[in-house]
Amino acid sequence: MKTAGAHRVRAAAPDDWSAIARTHQQCWMEAYRGHLPDRVIDGRKGPEFETLWEQRVLSSNEGPVCVAEDPEGTIAGFASGGPLRADLPGYDGELVTFYVVADSQGRGLGTEMFAFIFAGMKSARYRYLVAQVLASTPAGGFYRRLGGHVVEQRHFDYRGVGVSANYFVVR
Repeated sequence: MKTAGAHRVRAAAPDDWSAIARTHQQCWMEAYRGHLPDRVIDGRKGPEFETLWEQRVLSSNEGPVCVAEDPEGTIAGFASGGPLRADLPGYDGELVTFYVVADSQGRGLGTEMFAFIFAGMKSARYRYLVAQVLASTPAGGFYRRLGGHVVEQRHFDYRGVGVSANYFVVR
């Protein structure tokens, strides 16, 4: 367990899935409002996030999952790693999810969570960590500060909307 200011970063526990789902929904709205149409943002409901995280946290074989808790024990961020889902020859691991609630950003939580997932992925023998980032958001700056670089940009349809994503690699 590591601390970032008054927050602490730790491995997710099986009973964290519901709180992670709520945090994911909040972060989803904060991160993508203004970058995706409101109908796409508002179209993702609580049960979608709950199903995702109940399965993910309870399935320990997919890769590391960590949470960042504020001083009251509320989950203020989370991250997960696993096998690369995109077809990017030569790369193997992925930062699958990575979110910090807006009012907890800028306190070192992201750096601590990234280090946690990166260490877990390295110990599982992954050589690279790829992060897919919506190109219109400022999140790419975070990965650049960690030494990441864009290896590819792709355009695709997400829920009926054309989007561009950058694939950052950190080694």
